[in-house]
Amino acid sequence: MKYTLTLLLLLNALLAAAQNYKYPPRNEVNKDSSLKVFVDTLKNIVTRKDAAALLKQLSPAVKVASNGATNGIKGFKEIYAPQFPASQIWKNLQDVISLGGVFKANTADGFIFPYAAQRDSKNKYCDECGHCITIIAPDVHVRKKTTAYLPPLVN
Repeated sequence: MKYTLTLLLLLNALLAAAQNYKYPPRNEVNKDSSLKVFVDTLKNIVTRKDAAALLKQLSPAVKVASNGATNGIKGFKEIYAPQFPASQIWKNLQDVISLGGVFKANTADGFIFPYAAQRDSKNKYCDECGHCITIIAPDVHVRKKTTAYLPPLVN
């Protein structure tokens, strides 16, 4: 089974109410040996910040913007500038991979990083409306309203 890296990077400002629901980390990478090889390779690429190797792993159908105007490898390069070691993409990829991933529900060959993107949202806290978030840091202060801040993609 061959895996290609397809990223769907959508940024949303979300409102959240304080909840005590826990969604523990899951990582199913080891369930498939070819996936494990791919993820190990990707970890190595991220550690080296090897833009050429990363671009070789990207699917030509990579989605980087919801409007579709900047999708594809060309759009990925324009938005994330992986050729620069200070590009935020390297930290983002490291963070996402370190969170672990899971296989898509009802799909034999789909895998999702991070694991929280495939959470079972059919519970009393979320109705799949897109307004649920998974907090991964300890002692996070949650407020009723926030001003969205989008950090620069390249430092």
